[in-house]
Amino acid sequence: MKTVLLTAFVAISIYLHSQEITLHPINWPTLTGLQSYSWGRVGEDYIIMGGRLDGLHRRQPFASFDVAGHNTQIQLLQPNNMNILSINTTDFPAEVQEQMHSTNACFVQQDQYLIIAGGYGYSDIIGEHRTFNQLVVLDLVLLRNAIINGGSAASSLVAQLTDDQFALTGGKLVKINDIFYLTVGHRFDGKYNPIGPDHGPGFSQQYTESIRRFTLDNQWNIAWLNPWTNAQLLHRRDLNVLPSWSPQGQAEFIIYSGVFQPNADIPFLNAVRVNENGFNEIPNFAQYYNHYHCATISMHDSIQNRNTHYFLGGISHYYDSTGILVQNNNVPFVKTIAKVVHHADGSTQEYLLPIQMPGYWGAGAEFLPLSSIQHDENEMISSHSLVGDSVLIGYVYGGIHSSAKNIFWSNEGNLSSAANIWLAVYYHPNQSSAVQNLQSHNGLQLQVYPNPFSNEIHVQFSLSDITSESIQMNWYDQNGHMLSSTQHPQVQLGKNEVVFKDKENWVSGTYILEWKRGAQSVSQRVVFEP
Repeated sequence: MKTVLLTAFVAISIYLHSQEITLHPINWPTLTGLQSYSWGRVGEDYIIMGGRLDGLHRRQPFASFDVAGHNTQIQLLQPNNMNILSINTTDFPAEVQEQMHSTNACFVQQDQYLIIAGGYGYSDIIGEHRTFNQLVVLDLVLLRNAIINGGSAASSLVAQLTDDQFALTGGKLVKINDIFYLTVGHRFDGKYNPIGPDHGPGFSQQYTESIRRFTLDNQWNIAWLNPWTNAQLLHRRDLNVLPSWSPQGQAEFIIYSGVFQPNADIPFLNAVRVNENGFNEIPNFAQYYNHYHCATISMHDSIQNRNTHYFLGGISHYYDSTGILVQNNNVPFVKTIAKVVHHADGSTQEYLLPIQMPGYWGAGAEFLPLSSIQHDENEMISSHSLVGDSVLIGYVYGGIHSSAKNIFWSNEGNLSSAANIWLAVYYHPNQSSAVQNLQSHNGLQLQVYPNPFSNEIHVQFSLSDITSESIQMNWYDQNGHMLSSTQHPQVQLGKNEVVFKDKENWVSGTYILEWKRGAQSVSQRVVFEP
């Protein structure tokens, strides 16, 4: 028995040692559950505000984003001594209070200042849910002192600007040099209703389809620059936006995935690179994992000229099953941990890590990096500066914890919650056992919908070149028996779509689509539900 236990221990040790990152839960009994919040850092302390105290938003309009779930406290988290201090927002102006209680706001820290734009929540002033149209600037040092000493939190309010261009939720606020980028997202006013704006409580929703740019001077006066707009690339929300460096050494940021495509209720697979000169789609790249906002880690190796972005759990259109991508158009909660690497030669690839989140958790969570870890001027961890076998780089806090993959249409409020989990994140230099997702850089962006399907299924793919070889699609059952094979010679550069209906004698179950062109071949699982 001792030999078996020793062997198991050695196997686990070797497995963990091969990981480039590991997650270690820490018991923090006084920590409250929270998701989709705003945060800033003062030294090794974290200031948390806004967000939701409950789990996934309910499908019933009367219960979705209700006032009871508002976070009305500003918390100071001190992980070094496991201490939590808090202060309420009642001495702020009423309109600032309401915005500070909102969820999915856009925020960025500049030096000691936390700059917050937009956010969605209930406004008692107008008696309705709204996306707030303000930009608020808080001095985090003054706010921290007020929390510790019992002073007025309102003394930290240094600017309050009102403009409808700030009315944004589900987007991100990014700063490169002297320019702020209010990136994608949407404006949503009224009660959430999954049936649509014309059924029951009405609402209005407008995707910005833009990157709104502005500057702030030392007196917090704003100057708007011309926005960048694109109805295809920038029509998205509830996503991840991460800092990066171009191969030429230019500061930039990457817009990853997000929802929903204009013509289908499924996430985007492509990504967009943005810098001071403009934006463009990253060629020959598709992100198949981690499609909603989740905890993320950004690292830069200036020696190798390489950027690495880690994505921890959340919600995704795809997950891996024994090496084959499984597409689920319900877009379920996942435990997937993946990374995207931008190489010095300009190529971009996605990798699946062989570790998972400790549950269906991560959507609406944040990674809180240590200030003692070396960061570059673009707020990326300098990975080449991390030495040793194991380095603590920060913590993951909060997010939505779901009891199952798909809960929305059966969500009665007790199937998910705001997580009070606190994870220490360790980085292990020179260790990696991640598996490359070959579909991420073949340029196809293969995607099928609906999935599960009953009548017909649409197969989308993108081609960057045209050859004389036709597209072949083979369908197999779970035992590997070919059921159908079709040729499709009429293809074009860019987006293509093929509709498949030939499913005679199929029974309910899982099938495998094999897409082939010449020597190129990829496979994907789909579910048939007659």
